[in-house]
Order: sequence, then C-alpha cells, then structure tokens
Amino acid sequence: MKKFHFIYIKNILKIYSIITIPFLLLSISLYSYLSEIEIEKAKEIIIGEQKQRAAVINYIMQDTFKELNENVYVIRNSNETNDYLNQENKKNFLEAEQLFLRIANNKKSFDQIRLINRNGKEVIRVNNSSEGAYLVPQNELQDKSDRYYYEITSKLNEGEIFISDMDLNKENGEIEVPYKPMIRIAAPLYSSDHVYKGILIVNYLGNDLLNVFHEQFKNSEYSFIEPAFLNENGYYLFHLTKDKTFGFMFQDKVDSTLAVEQPTLWNEIRQKENGYYQKDNNIVFFMKVNPLTQINSNDRDSFKFCVNSKI
Repeated sequence: MKKFHFIYIKNILKIYSIITIPFLLLSISLYSYLSEIEIEKAKEIIIGEQKQRAAVINYIMQDTFKELNENVYVIRNSNETNDYLNQENKKNFLEAEQLFLRIANNKKSFDQIRLINRNGKEVIRVNNSSEGAYLVPQNELQDKSDRYYYEITSKLNEGEIFISDMDLNKENGEIEVPYKPMIRIAAPLYSSDHVYKGILIVNYLGNDLLNVFHEQFKNSEYSFIEPAFLNENGYYLFHLTKDKTFGFMFQDKVDSTLAVEQPTLWNEIRQKENGYYQKDNNIVFFMKVNPLTQINSNDRDSFKFCVNSKI
C-alpha cells in the first residue's frame, strides 16, 4: 500500500512538472520579452528627448551667431567706421571710439570690440566690465599680428567674416584667470577705394552659449544623463568634470579629448550628423551643431560643435 502511494505521488509530481515547468519557462520568457520591449521604449523616449534638446541648442546657436554677424556688420558699415577708414584724422578716430563704447554698453555679451590696423596693432579697444564699457589707454594696446584670428581675417575678401572656435582668452600671451571662454567674430576692413586697413573684431563671451547648453540639460527629468559639449576636434568645452574642459589650451591636458578617450565613438561621430552609439550598458546620443549655416563665413560648411548625452 505504501509503495502504491509513493508511486501515485511520484506520477502526480511528474505530471505537475510536465505541465508547470514549461509554463514557468514560458512566463519567464514572456516577462523577459516584455521587459526588453519596455527597455527599448524607454531608450527611444530618452534618445528622442536628447534629440529635441540638441535641436533646440542648434537653433539657439544659429540665431545667436546670425545676430553676432549682423552686429559686426552694423559696426563695419557705420558712418563712423567708414569715415575713419577713409580719413584717419583725430575727429574721425574719436567718433569711432564713441561708437564702440555705445555698442559695448548695449551688448554685455561683447567682452571686447577692437579695431586692429594693417600691421596687427590694436588702434581702438573697448573692454566691457560689470561697471560698464571703457576705452583701453593707448599705452596698453597690444600687438596682435601673430594671433591666428588676425592672420586669418587679414586674408579674407571684402564681405567675408571669420568666426573662431571657442577657446580661453589670452592677454599679453597668458591665459586670462579666471578662465574666460571666448568666440571671436572678425571682418577685414577696407576703405571706399578698396585699400586694406586692418580688421574689426568682437570678442563674444562663450559662457553665454555654454549656459544655454547647461540650462537645456539642467532641467531634464533624467538626472542620470551626462551631457558634454565638444568642439570639432573632440575637446570638451562643457563637461561635468570641469578639469576636462579646454584641454587643447594646456600642455598637460592635450589628451583630455573624446578622440583619445573613446576613439571608436569619436570616429562614429565624425562620420554621421547624429545618432547613438552603444557599448555594454552605456548609450551615447550625439548631434553635430553648425551655427554658421546662415552666415557668409569662411568655413560655414564645417560643424563647430557636438552635443553628447551619455545615458
């Protein structure tokens, strides 16, 4: 009787196993499948949001650079500037100085407005400060003939404009402290009879653009996202680890670039306008930003920046 009872229970357990184990395996598989679907949906939503944020940044930057371009041409085409270029006398010089002062006081994002002569020497320079714009004394004006922005702009044709990459400002050959990210917008200056006279250059405070980038991500509901803003060579202009930024300005940080840290990802970025790169559990969305598309710039077709979001 006991033997029969044991066999009976054994058969029941066998039948139960035959029925329940496949069901459990099916349930686990279905759960895994549904979980993967949910993960993919969440990934698509987050990537979609990052794409929207990058598009907003691109739009704001294009609008900002278009306005900067227009402001430079307002100064360039003003009566005061043209009068001085055509006749370099004291009266015209003073009127040009006053024009630069008025514009700088109205444009707090302009750190400097300068007129540099055909020899690369500053002739008029207005600096901005928290207390307002002021003229730099003649004995403090500097020779900028060896600076890249002067060399490039001096070779441009009339009507063209040069917009620099973002870097840190230098004074008398030294990086200014505290660090001051800067973008320079410059145009060659010609008299009415087409004689080259020098360049007009505006220093635009790069922190204005970096703040736009930061604000877009600061308010994201996805606090785990790590945003980064890079230049066209893969160097960080904005990073949550501040020591990584502007590595190209410092000899001991030249390898602080995405191109060195993640060459496969950087190669992917260079080949595409936007997309995402996945390795293990990390996903990086990227989108190139070209703010020069509406400007008659010497390099309007090359991208200037890249927005990265590590998810």
